[in-house]
Amino acid sequence: MSSGHLGFETVRQSFRMLRGYMDDLTKSAPADRSSIATRFSSFNTKLRLVVNCIEKDDVLRYVAAALHGNGHDAVRWFKELAEGKNTRLDATPGVELSNRYLALYEIKRGRIDLRSFVSARYADESGFPAAFIRFRDDYISAFETDMGAFLGRIEGRLAGQDGPFDEAVWATLQVMDAPPAPKKKATKKKATKKTTTKKAVKKTTKKKAAKKSAKKTAAKKTAKKKAAKKTAAKKTAKKKKAAKKTTRKK
Repeated sequence: MSSGHLGFETVRQSFRMLRGYMDDLTKSAPADRSSIATRFSSFNTKLRLVVNCIEKDDVLRYVAAALHGNGHDAVRWFKELAEGKNTRLDATPGVELSNRYLALYEIKRGRIDLRSFVSARYADESGFPAAFIRFRDDYISAFETDMGAFLGRIEGRLAGQDGPFDEAVWATLQVMDAPPAPKKKATKKKATKKTTTKKAVKKTTKKKAAKKSAKKTAAKKTAKKKAAKKTAAKKTAKKKKAAKKTTRKK
């Protein structure tokens, strides 16, 4: 692909094509138990269309690069999932979309078996038909919704521009996994609380240190006074003895 100008209409056409493929993918997942066997192969076909569109389209391959760059090792995650070690996808904004896509990408490539993935992901369901229906309602629907929202954000950023598309879209993709504003504020508040707590701890520590120092100083003064009293008592005793000896001699 050349790095020249790609008009906004070209971007919209590619996004529109992907949205159509994703809609077909969601619909191909069976809506009732009786259609599982007949529509399972249809799902695999629609999945190939979605993945190929994202990976090979001149515009969408920028999106593919962002998805691959933000996600995890899907094959390794699936192995952990099958062993019952890890059933949670990272929920960080942007990363969850990448992880969902990368699992579908590896299913399409044959490195993850679809039946095994669905059965492991929804092991609490009673049989594969029920698990596959839940896979459609939960996993595939969420992927379509999140991807559609992501494409919409890119369109909003690029609206009215005529290129160069590569530079503009990369600027958009860089904020793919950035947390929303409310969470940033919450983070600042948490940071402020932590700072306040640290300051309070430091003050308390200083006060404790000052008290210990004052106690030590007072103890030293008391010890000096006692030592002085003992010295004075010894001198007085010596004087008395000397006085008695002088009296006896007389």
